[in-house]
Amino acid sequence: MEQNEQETNEKTQPHLTLLKGRNEKHLEQLINDGIKVDAFVMDPPYCSGGSTTAARCKGMIKYIKSLKRHINLVEFGDEMDQLSYGASLFNLLLKFEELLKPPGYVFIFSDWRQIAVNSIALQMSSIRFRGVIPWNKKNCRPNKGVFKNQCEFVIWGTLDGTSDRYADGYIEQSPAQMKDRYHATEKPVELLEHLLRILPDGARTVCDPFMGGGSTGEACARLGLSFIGIEKNETYFNTCKERLEPLFANCQGVLNEKNNN
Repeated sequence: MEQNEQETNEKTQPHLTLLKGRNEKHLEQLINDGIKVDAFVMDPPYCSGGSTTAARCKGMIKYIKSLKRHINLVEFGDEMDQLSYGASLFNLLLKFEELLKPPGYVFIFSDWRQIAVNSIALQMSSIRFRGVIPWNKKNCRPNKGVFKNQCEFVIWGTLDGTSDRYADGYIEQSPAQMKDRYHATEKPVELLEHLLRILPDGARTVCDPFMGGGSTGEACARLGLSFIGIEKNETYFNTCKERLEPLFANCQGVLNEKNNN
């Protein structure tokens, strides 16, 4: 009896798996390994910054110097046009279809310029496009003659069906101050928790194929969910290890690290 209780307890412990390298390769390996996940949360590069690479780099330098910990200039991969971005996203969604366990939630962060391409890519896949959740960031710089861009959006869908839980479809949450962030475009952990609370009872695993600073992983640790994070940039990957391993160790999770460059 004691052994059965111990086995059951081990199965419910949240696991942390950190994968360094290109997300498409790791997703293919997860498919080959027969892994199933309950949700994907992703904040891909919006590909909507400056009109030139030089313009984007200026912004990157400005934000990175303000981060919680100084990080040398790194590549965000924010130079694709919308057609290239849409094709790349669609190919990822095809892999999500094979990895998701019904109902299988997908959450894609987007700014206003990428709403169309994100929703079209989702509808081209077998994942059902279910809506757009506005995230009101509250604080936003005013621009004369135009409306504030104070919202980002979450494009979401499910593979098959939905859970039986309720959740607000509008979120007000201030972003973390830059000095408290691990990544320039980091999303608040409380916002990610709000999204993940709609997962059905029995949900176990969440994957973030653009792990960045690891805030999705922290939200999973708080909610007792296992987390698979993929990040190609070594600096951010190491930052996530330092941030997340203690959180999951406290949950008595099993720590796994793999490389696939």
